[in-house]
Amino acid sequence: MPVDPFPEPNIPPPDHVPDELVRMYGRQAEQSVRYSRSRRYRVSKQVKRAGVTFHDVELWSVAAQVFFWGVAAVALVGGLVYSVFLWPAVGLALVGTVMLILAISLTVGLKQSRRVHRQPVDEYTGFSL
Repeated sequence: MPVDPFPEPNIPPPDHVPDELVRMYGRQAEQSVRYSRSRRYRVSKQVKRAGVTFHDVELWSVAAQVFFWGVAAVALVGGLVYSVFLWPAVGLALVGTVMLILAISLTVGLKQSRRVHRQPVDEYTGFSL
């Protein structure tokens, strides 16, 4: 039985091993086909495929940063709400200060991005003289 050099992708293995293959390759052929048809094999293969994603270092660093900044934002908002609840005048002054800092940072960011777009950077050619 010749091996197909370009097999069809995702074709499930057969349910039964022909007797001639069992004679040729022994009992191991039948056991390997039965194992590959089992639910445990399919589930373990899916777990391995999904586990490869979690070995990516960039995924973990982004997840850690998002988690950290999420906790920090919740703590900041919680602190502001609590301060407004305890001392309304002081709390509202803090909220106003945070909003002012946010507006200033957005304004500076927009001006910087416009400045970068107006002055295009020369393309890198790989040679420096």
